[in-house]
Amino acid sequence: MLLPQLNPQTAFTITALSSWSMIALLWVMGRSFPRQGVAWIMGSLASFGLGYMLIALSRALPTEEAMRVSYFMLGLGSSLAALGIRRFQLYRWSLADGAIALLPHAMTAVWLALALNDFTLYARLSNAGFVLQIIVLCAILISGRKRMVGHGWKVMLGGLVIQALSVLPFALPGSPPSTVEPVVHSLAEQLMAWALCGVMFLNLQLSVLSFLMMLQDRRTDNERQAAEVDVLTQLPNRRSLVRQLAHWLPLVMRQQGSVGIILLDIDHFKQVNDAFGHDAGDRVLQHVAGVLREEVRQGELLARYGGEEFVIVLRNADRQTAMTVAARVVEKVRNAPVQLGTHVRHVTVSAGVHVQKVAIDEADGASGWPWHDWIRQADAAMYVAKGAGRNQFAVSPRSHAPVPA
Repeated sequence: MLLPQLNPQTAFTITALSSWSMIALLWVMGRSFPRQGVAWIMGSLASFGLGYMLIALSRALPTEEAMRVSYFMLGLGSSLAALGIRRFQLYRWSLADGAIALLPHAMTAVWLALALNDFTLYARLSNAGFVLQIIVLCAILISGRKRMVGHGWKVMLGGLVIQALSVLPFALPGSPPSTVEPVVHSLAEQLMAWALCGVMFLNLQLSVLSFLMMLQDRRTDNERQAAEVDVLTQLPNRRSLVRQLAHWLPLVMRQQGSVGIILLDIDHFKQVNDAFGHDAGDRVLQHVAGVLREEVRQGELLARYGGEEFVIVLRNADRQTAMTVAARVVEKVRNAPVQLGTHVRHVTVSAGVHVQKVAIDEADGASGWPWHDWIRQADAAMYVAKGAGRNQFAVSPRSHAPVPA
């Protein structure tokens, strides 16, 4: 079986050209992702491309000098990639970034000190350092996984593992001093050259495509969050609330627990708009949202339900607990004045409380959750509170009368 002659120099040339072409791809697709590490990854590809090209041209240049520079460029490329991933993970600049940036320079100085006149040892140490940098990059991906969404980082991690395994043999004792070898002739040598080219090219594709996946996953997540956050108050909207309920209501059902719903409405909100304008109305909404946000505790959900209405949902809360929370938030809003231009105004809210037992249906294994019925119960109680003078809460029909805050 005859294969086209493909020596390692050809493989490195192909990889270098691919690295540089990927820069253009990242520039086109990454322009809409400012401050997310794209420029650092592009710099990494440029550095890798130069390092690979120096290896490819090492026979036409002073070999050892070209290889020393190429090893430094490959180390610099790994360092820039690590900084790019940390920028993508939205870490603040720190001493760790400084250490990552200085690592290739430090390793070059150490390798020169240990093997200034022994290029074989220098090449092995450089390859070992490259493997170490890949391990550092893997650690950055794993430690910052909670700052990323989707599976792109896992694809990148897999590519890095493959890359480390492909470089590791050149760092072991008895390995050739570098990847620069004479033109191969035997079938085994040709197959190895083809395999080397394939691994390098695969690593390059996986790294760039996985980073693009990470960018797209973040964009999708940002768009989802934007669709579920009320722009004015920065609280979850009704859609987000329903999605969150869908996650923990099945657990409440299995525990045969209860759900407490507190629906709040700003009193005389139309008068605020009429007297001070809609900008003042927006300010009141933001003010009330801020007060409620400070009062919401772990296990409680808060959302803007629409207009001047807000809703708090309590998990496994009994009637007394729901009443206590309602009394607390009504009082907090009443005691927190809001500045409207030159005027200071005290805003109040009326609240309706409904506590619903949620149990598993023996017939079909799970009961539905008629959320709208529960909200209607809380809404009816809220209007009872308004009819009783506002600035208080009432409990749904199981209560005899409004309970003053």
